[in-house]
Amino acid sequence: MKKIVLMFLLLTVMGCFHESTRKTKDVVGEDSLKSKILPLTVDGKTYNNYLVYEDLKGEKAPGILLIHHYLGLDEVTKNNAKRYAELGYVVLAMDMYGSDVKITTHQEAGKISGYYRNNREIMRERIDNALDLLKSNEMVDSNRIAMIGYCFGGDSVIDYQLYKEDPLLGISFHGFYTTPLINNKLNGKLQIHHGENDTASKIQDFQKFVKVQPSVEPYLYKGAGHGFTTPGKSYNPEADNLSFERSKEFLKNNF
Repeated sequence: MKKIVLMFLLLTVMGCFHESTRKTKDVVGEDSLKSKILPLTVDGKTYNNYLVYEDLKGEKAPGILLIHHYLGLDEVTKNNAKRYAELGYVVLAMDMYGSDVKITTHQEAGKISGYYRNNREIMRERIDNALDLLKSNEMVDSNRIAMIGYCFGGDSVIDYQLYKEDPLLGISFHGFYTTPLINNKLNGKLQIHHGENDTASKIQDFQKFVKVQPSVEPYLYKGAGHGFTTPGKSYNPEADNLSFERSKEFLKNNF
């Protein structure tokens, strides 16, 4: 466990810790969005998931399950969810850790995210439950579902894509490629975005994953480090905007 904490402290130094909010002006059409907390209680533990959407006027829309970075379901995650909701998707930003967990330090974030990375069956079960919640929403077309994850969430998306036999859509931003299922068959479609200068999730791991999983759609961003999508120490606006546009196209072409 000590090694895990040290690894995530490294992520902090290299820019995984972002500013707590994305500037409102960066979320186009935010005023048209509606949001609410969707609590889910499993085995006596409550998870406060965040649902955001436009007024669909009774129509159904594709659903996106968005998985947060290692700092939990914070304002950064909620603003990322808003970016996709503004496109007309119903987005559920899941609470992986539970409502009783309050992250106040990087050490705490490293410890709890490391726990899930070392207990992936629990992580997958949490994702199963969140996906069921998303699919059961009356606004969601349950036949059109995608997953998007950032950092720890990107790792979660990649692992889950290789775990499930169902054909799913997945997008990972500056994720990790250390899943023990790396050699499993990928039945869905997966797009991955990685910074060339990412020293937390090493480029060698990215290259190995692409080689083992040739059906993925990989993008490498020159000059970008870890956590390049969100304002903060390692924010790279060019990589952020380009990766977002590519993810939009990926969703449009595959939904």
